[in-house]
Amino acid sequence: MRKTVWLLVIMGLILPAAAGAQQEVTIYDIQYTTDPSGASPMVGDTVLTYGIVTGIFGNNFFIEERPGGAWHGIYVYRGYNSSPTVSIGDSVSVTGIVSEYYNLTEIGCN
Repeated sequence: MRKTVWLLVIMGLILPAAAGAQQEVTIYDIQYTTDPSGASPMVGDTVLTYGIVTGIFGNNFFIEERPGGAWHGIYVYRGYNSSPTVSIGDSVSVTGIVSEYYNLTEIGCN
């Protein structure tokens, strides 16, 4: 069963995302870039994407899409919000804002 993680971060507050406010994209679409800086072309966009939880770091986690490879994983930043809980191997859908944090692309806030 796929878990849904709704993230819309405004000034550090995590709120439910507004219906229709996001575009559905793959992690690859978010990550792939030809920009020499490595920045995602979707920075600032609210997106909906899917993946398998492959790492958990406090309240935050990493997801990957299959078949995997370069540009097929992304970090999900949730700050202090730990709901819903996720486990390694969970299939999740994530809605949030694409940002760059120390030259790494993530979904959440910077």
